[in-house]
Amino acid sequence: MKDKKIWIIADETSGGKNSIDTGPDYDDLPAESPESSRKRFQVKAEDLKREMSEFLEVIEYVFDQTNRESSNVKLQEIELSVEINGEGQVTLFGIGGKAGSKGAIKLKLVRKES
Repeated sequence: MKDKKIWIIADETSGGKNSIDTGPDYDDLPAESPESSRKRFQVKAEDLKREMSEFLEVIEYVFDQTNRESSNVKLQEIELSVEINGEGQVTLFGIGGKAGSKGAIKLKLVRKES
C-alpha cells in the first residue's frame, strides 16, 4: 500500500506557514470571491496513516488518566472532529459549534473492554 494515495479536499494553503497551526491570519484575508478556496490534493496513504497514528497516540495519552483506578470518572467514548489539510496533516477541530458544516471528520473512539 506504499504507493496508494487518497484525494483530500481542503483549503488551499499559502505555503508560508510552518507545521504549527497558529490559526488564521485575518490581516491577510483576500477579497471575497464567488470561487471556493477549496482544492483537491493527493496525499500518500502512508503519510496519512502516520499522521493519524501520531494524533491518536496523543489523544490516548491526554485521556489516559481516566483509566486509572483512582479516577472518579470512567471514560467510555470520545467524540472528536479533525481536519486533514492538503499535506495530510491531521488537526483537532476546535472552534466550537457544529463541525459538520466545515467538512471535518468525526472520530468516535470507544474504550476497549479489558
